[in-house]
Amino acid sequence: MAIQKTYTSAHGVTVSSAYHRVKNIECKKENDGIFYCETEVYIYNSASDKDKLRLGVARFTFNLDVGNSALNPVKQAYEYLKTQDNISSIDYTTGTTDV
Repeated sequence: MAIQKTYTSAHGVTVSSAYHRVKNIECKKENDGIFYCETEVYIYNSASDKDKLRLGVARFTFNLDVGNSALNPVKQAYEYLKTQDNISSIDYTTGTTDV
């Protein structure tokens, strides 16, 4: 599971079909009982480069749904990500393809 989307690195390199993959999720419970997850998305040149040096990292936090019918945290991270237009200056609301 990942997202394919155009990405421009901090060095000005633009990749039209960069591979955006959730790599790290750390979920915590607040004192008020709400769960949230701190998440990192690693961005690679392509799917075949996912085990090589990454181009960048996008970080975000989202509230975790822990209900009986909730998706697993990784799927929730991707669903949340695709609704955001400014995660590390990236607009994930347009031009994304699930891969």
